[in-house]
Amino acid sequence: MIFAHGPSGYLLGRIAGRKLPGVPLWPAVLGAYAPDFDVPYFALFGPPVADHHYWSPLHWPLFWAALAIPLLIWARARGPRATTASLIFLAGVILHFCLDTMTWYIHWGAPFTMVGFKLSDPTTVHRPWPWNFLTHWTMGLEASICLAAVWLRVTLDGRLLPARWGARRLRAWMRARRSGGAFGRATA
Repeated sequence: MIFAHGPSGYLLGRIAGRKLPGVPLWPAVLGAYAPDFDVPYFALFGPPVADHHYWSPLHWPLFWAALAIPLLIWARARGPRATTASLIFLAGVILHFCLDTMTWYIHWGAPFTMVGFKLSDPTTVHRPWPWNFLTHWTMGLEASICLAAVWLRVTLDGRLLPARWGARRLRAWMRARRSGGAFGRATA
């Protein structure tokens, strides 16, 4: 997956927020992006970014399992809200790995075994490599995750949620539309 990590974290955070009221959204989104925090380093100094799943410990699930132990001990000492936020952060990391396993090799046993596993392979059909992903079925899955996140952000129970800065303008437009005012005049 290329684009769906943030939106999937947003969906995870919204679902967790419904099940556990008062849970912040940011740990899920941050966790969904966390394994890719090494991309700027690899883009500037390291091997090609496509290999960062192999070279970087941030893309090794056992690294995060080892990191989870002190993180949860620290969070438990801070209280139940920090524990919940840490668990949701780690769920976002696991979600990242599950999404990456769709099209990229994830080394689930690294550093003990560097055997990669992926569910599908966008074969090299097109010369510019992005077309391989754009025409593969996983791009439809990725687009649906992004659209679901946008839909969840824009609507709530079928009602449009205007942004705070636009709510006044929207109400004025609706009043003008009902009264046949300057910008709501219907044309026959």
